[in-house]
Amino acid sequence: MTRSSYRRLCLALALRRAHRATVDGRFPRRPARSAGFLEDALRYAGREDRVALLEGIAALYAESARRGAGAAAGRRSVEALRRALADAEPDEALVLAQLAEAQAALHAMTGDTGPLRDAVATARRAVDRAPEDPLSRVMVLSSMAALLLGAGADLADPGLFEEAVLMIGNSLAEGGGSLLRLAQAHRLRYEFDGEAGTLALAEEAARAAVAECEEHTLDAADEYAELAQILRYRSGRSDDQRLAREAADAAREALRRTAWGDDEHAKRACLLAGALTECHYAGDPEALAEAVAVVRAATAAERVGARGRAAARRDSGAGGADEWRAPSAGRAGEQGATGAGASDDHRVAGGGAMGPRRAAGGGAPDERRASGGAASEDRPAVASGGAGEQRATAVGSFWGQESTAPDTPADRGAATRGTTNGTDADRVGATHAPAIPTAPAPADARSDVWQIAAAVLCAWADQHEDAAVAEEAERAARTALALAGEDEQRRADALDTLADVLRCAYLLGDDARPLDEAIAYAEAAAPLQAGPPGDRAGRIGNLGVLLRLRHEETGARDDLDAAIGRYGEAVALLGDEHPDAALHFNNLGSALAARTRLHGLDHELDEAITAGRAAVRGDGPAHQRVLRLSNLGGALYARYTRDGDLDDLDEDIDLQREALRLAPNDHPERPGLLSNLATALTERHETLGARDDLSEALALLEEAMAAGPASRRLATVAGAHGLALHALHRVTRDQNALDRALVSLRTAVEATSPTDPHMPLQLANLATSLQAESAHRTTAAAEAVDAARVALASLGESRSATAVRGSLLLALAARSGEGDLDEAVTLAHRVVADTSPDDPDLSRSLANLAYVLNVRYESTAETDDLVAATDALRAAARTGTGPADVRLHAARGWGRLAALTGDARARRRRSPSVWNCCRPPRPAGWSGPTRSGGSPRPPAWRVTRPRCVSPVVIPSGH
Repeated sequence: MTRSSYRRLCLALALRRAHRATVDGRFPRRPARSAGFLEDALRYAGREDRVALLEGIAALYAESARRGAGAAAGRRSVEALRRALADAEPDEALVLAQLAEAQAALHAMTGDTGPLRDAVATARRAVDRAPEDPLSRVMVLSSMAALLLGAGADLADPGLFEEAVLMIGNSLAEGGGSLLRLAQAHRLRYEFDGEAGTLALAEEAARAAVAECEEHTLDAADEYAELAQILRYRSGRSDDQRLAREAADAAREALRRTAWGDDEHAKRACLLAGALTECHYAGDPEALAEAVAVVRAATAAERVGARGRAAARRDSGAGGADEWRAPSAGRAGEQGATGAGASDDHRVAGGGAMGPRRAAGGGAPDERRASGGAASEDRPAVASGGAGEQRATAVGSFWGQESTAPDTPADRGAATRGTTNGTDADRVGATHAPAIPTAPAPADARSDVWQIAAAVLCAWADQHEDAAVAEEAERAARTALALAGEDEQRRADALDTLADVLRCAYLLGDDARPLDEAIAYAEAAAPLQAGPPGDRAGRIGNLGVLLRLRHEETGARDDLDAAIGRYGEAVALLGDEHPDAALHFNNLGSALAARTRLHGLDHELDEAITAGRAAVRGDGPAHQRVLRLSNLGGALYARYTRDGDLDDLDEDIDLQREALRLAPNDHPERPGLLSNLATALTERHETLGARDDLSEALALLEEAMAAGPASRRLATVAGAHGLALHALHRVTRDQNALDRALVSLRTAVEATSPTDPHMPLQLANLATSLQAESAHRTTAAAEAVDAARVALASLGESRSATAVRGSLLLALAARSGEGDLDEAVTLAHRVVADTSPDDPDLSRSLANLAYVLNVRYESTAETDDLVAATDALRAAARTGTGPADVRLHAARGWGRLAALTGDARARRRRSPSVWNCCRPPRPAGWSGPTRSGGSPRPPAWRVTRPRCVSPVVIPSGH
């Protein structure tokens, strides 16, 4: 064979190998070695053959990189295509398109945004130079549009989605293009701008894509998956429960059309689980159990690993023994294959995660990102997040549901978890897939599948207070984190979900350590920039939910301040009009109201109400609106107690009624919602004397107590029940009502941690109610004294400690054992000394001092005590910042004591004080009956009715 013949043969073989790589997508076992063979053939090639060979070299190096050669092979692929451009004149646009994809693939390997920005610039050049030939033009426009979609997500640049939409529109106009890709482009843009119009365009394109495939009997699995994802977003903005069911049906159809061995099968299963979880929040009682079964089956399949799936595909006839068909290159290619793009894996947190990740159960978590317990905003009252709406992470960010983990017992809107349903839990474990095992998953398993499984299981554990499933969720979440590696998006979702799962473990157990660990993981997730704004805001908000939960556990003001800061960051990141903003507004308003209530920052109360109104603005799913309406009502109630404006109280009652109407009978927060409405009705009875209000309040509270409120809600519900019964006793003098009141108030104190910021309120309610004679009075007084001393030992010097001392002195006066009255007087003097002159509670502190001095005077007949009591009442009546009703009662008591001592001048001086206090008074929390012998009114210490507040959790990962 002559040299020229040999060269022609080598060139022919090289061109054949290049064709197999670039056109057929089939590669030899050692692609880098074949690339070297093609490099040798370049010496004999002409211009056109050089371009073909360099394209083949690029494809072989790209395959080598995918098989583990890494970024070095990826850079060689990019360099080969750059060399091809020199000779590619007629086909320049096609080579540029390949170069752009190679640069994007290099970015995926290295995480460096430089190659991705180069890819965007190259893609624009390719589009500018797109050939006139319709087929080639459509190829270039379509492939570059897919690349821009991936780049837009990675670079957080929504402008790239706009460019992609234009490219896809031009492709469709040329008779090609993809309606599916158009739907993806609109959906990805929606994830950044949150515009309802953008979502409508996405839905229109997705439905058209499904219809087109069905009309031509084409496989529509990708199209159904995309439609399901878009409908999930729609259901998150609408109160139409049919949308959640339609989303689940579309996801189920996508899964049915996907072979078990397909790489997309697990992803489609997770999509279905997310849709089912949202059906659960929309009121479907069976959906969550099905979601749990789906994720258990998906994780079981993941344990088989990629090798098992590949074997399944080979068994079904796909692929060959010696060669592999390469997946589409780069992120854009993956999006095209999945039919949902990058956002299929990472749904915008709205949520929560699925939740509201989970709003909040108790405080306002906050909607948990959803998750799911506090995680987030409004966790539906559970789906809600702990102190705020955590994005109820019910499903992590993947789900996009507000996690709602219960926040704190005192916060309104907090998600109260329902009682454990052992039967249901057993059924889920027995009739569906087995629980997730403890053995590690294969190294090639998908992090997102385990993350979503953890979020769904967390939603179940929250709903049913199932500690065993919570442990299963924790194993899945830790597996997801271990598998996430350096992928920032998957790592962010895994950290967020693990934090929410640990929140759930904390709420279901007696150990506070999981909460600290949860905060550590959330602090690691919050700064990560991966994902659209909703995801990032969700992680920040979920950290706020957890901080607020810790504030409820320890009373640390720094944690509450930090939580408010995180909620503010989340709102600022999204803007007022973003659909996820309501979650964070709810948590922010609830937290501001809590700070006002617990730390005397009344100037923030109006800000809390403004934030609450922003949270309920517009429409949305009922399960999200429940806690937000209740939390707004709580802030209005607080302003009513401050200003005495009955319009605020009436609006609160209307909001609580609406929240209760929207909450189904099995809503985990229903006991808290019943308590909130009853509290407002009891207050209106106290103010206006309407017996119907009191009767309704008692009926509501009896229902709440019969429902067995969760342990974190028991103190609030029992306290409200006791106060309503005490009000009934004052009206009817029914001794049984008083005895039952003391039992409930004692239960409230027993159920409250000594460090809980609401302990002073519960103690004050019990201590104040001890003034009336009762069969339980002595025992209750002794218990109140003991509880107050334990709380003081934990609180140190703080405003809360001063409040507890105020309750302790009243309990000591009620017990009246040896030395009790002397200690009570000493404490009362200390409380007055510790209260600043401009503190609104100074008048109450002075009135309580007068009360215990008078009680001691009745016991010892020491006239110095009576004189000192008169002076204290005079000072209380003359304070300029105290509540009008307290100053009015003090002025009257001052006059009575002046009459007892024969001080006519003092009686005359007190008259102007009485009239000065007769402006519309702020309703008193409680004022006891007038004591015989001209004694002052019973203690004026504020009796506050704690209200259930719910923050919301965002489920993790959206």
